[in-house]
Amino acid sequence: NVVNTNNSYGAISDARLKKLIGDCPPALARLLNVRVREYELKSEPGVVRHGVIAQELMEVIPELVETVAWEYPDSAPDGDDAPLMTVTYSQFVPLLIKAVQELSDRVDALQ
Repeated sequence: NVVNTNNSYGAISDARLKKLIGDCPPALARLLNVRVREYELKSEPGVVRHGVIAQELMEVIPELVETVAWEYPDSAPDGDDAPLMTVTYSQFVPLLIKAVQELSDRVDALQ
């Protein structure tokens, strides 16, 4: 897996490495509570980005949020050395697929 400042790419998905495989529970209701935000990184003023805020996502889908120690503690903003919160965006994809499936089932039922 390759991780950078704003994303994570790649995941092992071989069934031979998994256990307790079952269907994903409904995801639409949870995803509807995720706040998608517009923001600028303090280090890149004027560059508008879209995404989520880890602290807000923690309230809705905590398993997508991880904490890591600052690589350079002196770089922590305002001297706050609390762990850095990251979001594993790649794990949104299965939930989004499940939500689309739920919406498709609703459309089919209405037809």
